[in-house]
Amino acid sequence: MTILETKELRKVYGDGETAVHALDGVTLTVEKGEFVAVVGTSGSGKSTLLHMLGGLDRPTSGTVRIDGKDIFSLKDEALTIFRRRKIGFVFQNFNLVPVLSVRENIALPVQLDGREPDAAFLKGVVETLGLSEKLESLPDQLSGGQQQRVGVARALAADPEVLLMDEPFGALDPVTRGALQQEMLRIHRLSGRTIVLVTHDIDEALALADRLVLMDGGEIVQQGKPVELLTQPKTPFVRDFFGRSELGVRLLALGQVGMAARRGEWLEGEAIVASLTLREALSQFISRQTDKLPVVDERQQPLGVLHFADLLRQREVS
Repeated sequence: MTILETKELRKVYGDGETAVHALDGVTLTVEKGEFVAVVGTSGSGKSTLLHMLGGLDRPTSGTVRIDGKDIFSLKDEALTIFRRRKIGFVFQNFNLVPVLSVRENIALPVQLDGREPDAAFLKGVVETLGLSEKLESLPDQLSGGQQQRVGVARALAADPEVLLMDEPFGALDPVTRGALQQEMLRIHRLSGRTIVLVTHDIDEALALADRLVLMDGGEIVQQGKPVELLTQPKTPFVRDFFGRSELGVRLLALGQVGMAARRGEWLEGEAIVASLTLREALSQFISRQTDKLPVVDERQQPLGVLHFADLLRQREVS
């Protein structure tokens, strides 16, 4: 079922010779429950596209439909209401209200709509994001990662149809960024939420998305499953964007340890979990200076053994 759709979307800033064509005929569909990552070079139009999808800016021409509704057929006030009820936004700048507590910041978008948040739903969101002990804190009492968790919780508070994220983890340190990426994957799997993520981080896009949309010059140059863009690039630009020399390592990011582990084998030692990517497993092989690693499932039960030689075979590109 299509939840989000654009047709021939164009956005031009300025006039005449100085006009900037930020979007040039973008047609895109997103199915309900998909996790889509929009990637591209600086100035490719990816953030402009996200702003159009969210109704934050009106296009020069073309349409955006969310849940079957042409959002730009709405007048400004009606569009604002639609946006609050149907779309959640998470930006790199946390945009929290400094004088409001975490609880109040999370509830704010729903209350602006004249409603009260669903207490049970909100409790689940807060618990999932690890904010239960921080509800009465002010934003300046939180770490950057905690503030971004509040931003995610606020975006989810109205139970939106679509969650739009613009470089949400770019300002965070690598450890915090990795933890929040895993939280978003867990939220997506548990809720089936439709997510569109704009990011300049190729590895982040590969780790999170079901489908990649690569933009250049205001156009979509290729879209599809991550493995398709890595192994079947349609143009030299696509091939160069993902890095020819890093292709093997990036392919490892698409596979999980549990799928490659040899079942029925076991060995003693510190085990790795089946949910790790093969790229993460590569780091473990190097740091431990070994060629075999025991693997456990999510219940910490023995699952098998991952061999370094098998990992190398996973890197082969057909």
